[in-house]
Amino acid sequence: MEFLPRLWFLVGSTAAGKTALSVELARFLDAEILSCDSVQVYRGADVGSGKITPEEMADIPHHGLDLCGPDTAFDVGQYAEYASPIVKQMQEKCKNLLVVGGAGF
Repeated sequence: MEFLPRLWFLVGSTAAGKTALSVELARFLDAEILSCDSVQVYRGADVGSGKITPEEMADIPHHGLDLCGPDTAFDVGQYAEYASPIVKQMQEKCKNLLVVGGAGF
């Protein structure tokens, strides 16, 4: 029987507890995490965004954080260009992917 990786989504408002839950879920699902937060793509936007810390990431690979500087425009089209290869890579690795973020993206 062939394993087909799954794409899971955990979305909600800021400060709803997504970060802690995402790490627990990623461990349970044997998944990597792809952030889909519209603020966390910016380097330095740590305060007020609820961005995960290196300690919280633990051993779970994370994607989609700190992609550009705060003075750079970054839209959903650019995000799709970034995220599509990640999704494909997870499929090729037969690895589950947990997409986590607010409603912005």
